[in-house]
Parts: sequence; structure tokens; C-alpha cells
Amino acid sequence: MVSDTLARKTDGNWGHGLDASTGARVTIERAVLERNRAVGILALLDGTVLMATDLVVSDTLSQDSDGRDGDAVIILGGASAEIARARMLDNRGYAIRAFGTDTTVAAADIVVERTAEQACVVDTCSHAPGGLGLASEGGGTLDVRRFRSANNALVGVLVASGSELDLHEGVVSGNRIGANIQIDGFDRARLQDRVIYVDNGVNTDTTQFELPEPPDVNLEHP
Repeated sequence: MVSDTLARKTDGNWGHGLDASTGARVTIERAVLERNRAVGILALLDGTVLMATDLVVSDTLSQDSDGRDGDAVIILGGASAEIARARMLDNRGYAIRAFGTDTTVAAADIVVERTAEQACVVDTCSHAPGGLGLASEGGGTLDVRRFRSANNALVGVLVASGSELDLHEGVVSGNRIGANIQIDGFDRARLQDRVIYVDNGVNTDTTQFELPEPPDVNLEHP
């Protein structure tokens, strides 16, 4: 268990549950990460590999400094991840986000629920508050099998900016938008392989709205 990690006192930033970067290979089994700051799990940069099984990431809090983030799992900058038998509950911003060219995420037996908006301080992120369940952006690739993405503040599943998203055997329910597709000509059948959309405000749409900025992959760790 990794819980209640505090932000850095000097500036109110950091406080992540687990970071893996610059070619690290990390395996997590039977783990709970809860009430950490900014990001529950962050994997970034080419060659970094995350293997996570029997995982719960919940109640991730926004940054003390400005109320941004609060994401459960972020994979970006060319990292790869395999996630199985996982629950992402009551986080902020994103539940699972694959971002960046050569970033790949394969997830199976996943539950994503109640992803809230970021806790923006004053106006730091009100233009892109988040509240997204499963998302592939910036050229990333995300494949999800046997899943539920429910009751997220904005979107159940999202694909944007030249990315790939494939869904199989799942339920997308209770979201303001079930599937948001921000790529012209994207084959919607890729999001419909035995996937049920029910009780969303709208099941699918193509609205081009602004998305939260990803973490800076060049940012030095404390």
C-alpha cells in the first residue's frame, strides 16, 4: 500500500504515489495506492515498462499548489504499460491516460468509476477541467478489454490527436459523454466490439474541447 503521500512543502507540487521513468521496468502486484497527490502512478519516457496486476488506485488528490491533476494512471512519452484486474475509483482529471507517440497501454478487466474534475484553484484549469475515464491522446495507443467506465464527470472514453483506441467487451455508462471522438474519420466500430453504451447524456459525440495538459516529460524530479 502507498497512501497519503504529501506534496513538497516548498511549492506544493509532487506527492505522486509511484513514478517510473527513463527505462525503468516496474512490476506491481496486489497493490493499493490511495490519497496520493497529483498522480497515483506515472510512467514516462522511451523504454519504461510498467506491469500492474490486481491494482486499486483511488482518491488521488490534486496538487496543493494550484488544484491541477489528481489522475490515477498516466503513461506518456513513449512508455508502455500492461494493466490487468484494476480499479480506478474517485480520482480527478483522468483515470487512465495514454499520451504521446510510441506510448502503448494494454488494459484488461478494468473498472473506472467517478473520475471528477480537477480541483482548479482560481482559474488554473477551469478551461480544461477533466473528468475523463479512459483516454488516448497525442499519438498514444490504448487497447482495453473487459471493462466498465462509469459515472465520470465528463467522458467515459476519449480518443484525440492522432491516437489509437480499441475497446472490447465493456460498458460505458452514466457519463455526460459516453465516447468523445476528436479525430476526423476515426472508425467508430473500434469502440463498439461488444461494448454497451447506456444512460450517458449522449452516447457518442465529436466535440473538439480543450484537454488538460499532460505532465512535462522533461521536468526534473525532486
